Amino acid sequence: MGSGVFKQGDQSWTSSYYVGIGTLLLAVCGLRKQRSPKVWFLAASSLVAFVLALGDKTVVYGWLETIVPPFRLMTFPVKFMIVVPFTAPLVAAFGLAQIRQFQAPAAGSGTLKPAIALGGLLLTIVGWQWVDPLPGDDVTSAITSGATRGVFLTATWITLKQLARGGTPSAGWHLDCHSWR
Repeated sequence: MGSGVFKQGDQSWTSSYYVGIGTLLLAVCGLRKQRSPKVWFLAASSLVAFVLALGDKTVVYGWLETIVPPFRLMTFPVKFMIVVPFTAPLVAAFGLAQIRQFQAPAAGSGTLKPAIALGGLLLTIVGWQWVDPLPGDDVTSAITSGATRGVFLTATWITLKQLARGGTPSAGWHLDCHSWR
């Protein structure tokens, strides 16, 4: 059984790159509501970097190696992943700004559908890990991690819903909302 941080054996440039499910929720909300080319450029940059970081596990990277030979010199394609932790929070900031514009409870914050979609994706990933684990995978850790991410996703959604109503999160859910104005 494995433990610790999961790494691809042939791409061990860095041990971790983490965006967080709350950031993903805000980023999805930002993409749903914003029509700004800046937001879509940042999101496209994240997506392209993510696909390129998968290296030869995708058709895209092999195709690029053929068309652009210098791509063959890239020892660790996972380095493309460094773009995502910088661009995803920026898209998330647009999402937060959009949520803060909702002031009437009837208007809603637009966070429920993205939260359900991310929750469904989380359940799918954990379920897949449980049904078909790779050799050496620690299934218990994966399920525990998925459950805690689900709790955090729910807490983030509740907090954002409260912020969308123009309120501040109650005690126990404290966020410094005044610094965001």
